[in-house]
Amino acid sequence: MLFLLLILNFAISWFNAWSVGRVWVESKMIGGFFRMTVWRGAIMSACGFTWVYIALLGILAQSFQWLPARYIEGIFSLGYLIIVLPLLGSGLGITASS
Repeated sequence: MLFLLLILNFAISWFNAWSVGRVWVESKMIGGFFRMTVWRGAIMSACGFTWVYIALLGILAQSFQWLPARYIEGIFSLGYLIIVLPLLGSGLGITASS
């Protein structure tokens, strides 16, 4: 189940990155609030990719027993702590622009 959620998260992040890439040049020309919204989409995409990479590294480290379980918990906690503020900020900004 976790693997399917990681695939879904990766697919959503990839779609966000693809969508942002399609309007990147136009947002440079238009600027303003539209440009800021495109940047927020890029941040959301980067946070999604980061969480997938952190989860895969944690799962691999646990399956090969490279690190003790408490370090794996620390990896997940630190990863969440790193991405939660940009994720919340850009999510609130996207919601406000809707």
